[in-house]
Amino acid sequence: MTQSADQLRTILDSRHAEDNLHVTIFLALICAMGTPGNFLTVLVSARRREKSSATIFVLTLAVIDLAVCGVVVPLKLYELNHGTYSGPAWCRLNPYLTAASLLSAGFVLLAAAVDRYRAVCRPVQHFSLR
Repeated sequence: MTQSADQLRTILDSRHAEDNLHVTIFLALICAMGTPGNFLTVLVSARRREKSSATIFVLTLAVIDLAVCGVVVPLKLYELNHGTYSGPAWCRLNPYLTAASLLSAGFVLLAAAVDRYRAVCRPVQHFSLR
């Protein structure tokens, strides 16, 4: 790249970062609070001797949220502060990680809701295989 292209890229990145400052602060707060909270949840849930289905669902959600706070949110923060993409791999990886984390958390919540429904509304059938 030429020097003028680098300068233009720097100007665009700084302008993009200024426009998204409130989102950057919000995501940084989520990451700062979510990481220790989910880490403690994983520690407490993993140490329980009697693991119920609810404990397994909470543990799974905490692991997913920990991965989101450790990987997805920092990548989003980088994207917000650098409006220009660095390559085609980034353009494919970023939406995939976001969608995969969102869908996996949603699936776990759906499974927990079905499990709780079956436990409350059909307690006799809940423990049978049929």
